[in-house]
Amino acid sequence: MGFIDKIVHKLDDQYNGIEYRNDKITEIKKNIEALLNTNPDDCMSITNSGFNNENNHSIESSELCNAIISKIENLIYEYEKRVIVTSASYDNSNMPWKLSIDLQCHLLNDKFNEFHIIIDFSNNRYCEVI
Repeated sequence: MGFIDKIVHKLDDQYNGIEYRNDKITEIKKNIEALLNTNPDDCMSITNSGFNNENNHSIESSELCNAIISKIENLIYEYEKRVIVTSASYDNSNMPWKLSIDLQCHLLNDKFNEFHIIIDFSNNRYCEVI
């Protein structure tokens, strides 16, 4: 959305004289949220998206959490090249109602700019990236 945001910023009179600044981390989080919420049957260009093969794990198992983390890391590695995931952890204390995954990341060209991506799975299909 950075390109569209920049156009809106230029066209809106309230931003006259204010330089446009792109919030790269927010844009990355929005892209990851869109990627994780994409239905694998609806997107032919992303062949390995979705969580279809995790259905055979027990809902309370740490095996399921590790499989989801691995899938998320692979999706980020393949489709969000601006981010490097350095570590991942999960909080499954509220399972089956909520699963939170915490990814420690840094930008590809800036190892000193570390940030967290929190991914909350709190209903059947969709997740929220914070």
